[in-house]
Parts: sequence; structure tokens; C-alpha cells
Amino acid sequence: MSARDFHKRAERAREHGSFIESLNFCELAFEIYSREKNSLGMSEVCASMFLSLRHLSEKYDDISYLLRAEYIAQVGYEIAKNSGNRESLSIPAFSLAEAHYSIDKYKTAVKLYKEAIKTLPDSPHNSALYMLNMVYRFEIAKFRDGDKKALDRACKALLEMENINDKSYEKDVWLSGGYMRLGESIYRSDKKKAREYLAKAKEIIDSNPELTIRKNQLVRLQEKLS
Repeated sequence: MSARDFHKRAERAREHGSFIESLNFCELAFEIYSREKNSLGMSEVCASMFLSLRHLSEKYDDISYLLRAEYIAQVGYEIAKNSGNRESLSIPAFSLAEAHYSIDKYKTAVKLYKEAIKTLPDSPHNSALYMLNMVYRFEIAKFRDGDKKALDRACKALLEMENINDKSYEKDVWLSGGYMRLGESIYRSDKKKAREYLAKAKEIIDSNPELTIRKNQLVRLQEKLS
């Protein structure tokens, strides 16, 4: 079985909530990518591991998983940087930005999101949908770092994403996550508006039965903010 096959299995397992199984497949993929000297594969499989570890942190409310997630995101980023291959950089930079955002390091998250956006056109994952997914996270991080005008730009990016004619699973995941992140970010200052954003997220989640992970995340977020 190829590294790519194991990597695909890891992605499927994670999306079905089997996070430990996903990590095991990632390790197998990483080993083969390493033997092949495939920096793109190694860095992106680290991004996959980051997501599973972050999900485990949320599931068990255990920051140790989040610290491991930050570490593996850093590893993927360094692999991509050291390779000198620009097409390898965007996804690892994005994952490391997400890691820093998750532990409230908004200033460094902003820099990394910016790098991810700048290098996305060189990535095999480049698309209008993926760009908007990065942009709204970038703007929300800027808002959390003190740029109050960034909130309007984040909302604009989400509206553009909403208007893209795409009925994919990824769009529903990213759009619902965007409204959840917006709601969480303004809850202390504007509870009414925050609840409106969370209601939008719920509407998207309820319309797609595949969004089981996102549904659980929304429940936890609502409990946290109640």
C-alpha cells in the first residue's frame, strides 16, 4: 500500500471520528513518505495528525493533546520550510497558524495565516473556497489580536464563501466553523449577535448529517458560552 493510500485512510478515519486510528495511519504514511523523500507528503501528513490531536484535545478536554498538536504542526512546517518547495508550505503554515490560534497566540497566528494565504496559489490545494477558508480565519485572528475592523472583513469572507456554488462537505464544515468562530469571538461583547452566528452554524450543521464532529463541537461551544 502506498503512502497516499494510508494518508487517505487517515483522512477518512478522522472524519468518522476515529482519531487514534487516523493517527496510526498517518504514522504509516509518514514513514513511507520519508523513505521517498517526499517533503510535500510528510508536511501534509503532519497537518492531518495536527487535526486528529486537536480533536482529541476537544473530546477529552485535555490540553496535553493540544500541546502535542502544536508540536506536530511545527514539525510539518519545518519540513516544508527546509524543503525549499513552495508548494509544500501553505497547508503546514495554515496548520501551525491554527495551532497558535487554539492556544490564544493570536499575533503569531496572524503571521502564519498570512504566509499560508500568500503561498496557497503554489499549492495543489489552491481553490477559491480554500482561500476564503484561510482568509476568514486570518481576519478573526486579527480581530482577536485587537484589530476591530477585521471582524467586518471576516464576515465578508464568510458571505463570499456562502455564495460560492459548491455543495461540498468541505464548504459546510468550513462555513459552519466560521460562524462558530465568529460567535465565540464576540460573545462577551455582543451576546445577541453571537447567538445569531451560532444559529447560522447550527442551520448548516443540521442540514448535513455528515457533520457529526462539527455538531459535537457546537454543543461543547454552546455549553462553554452558556
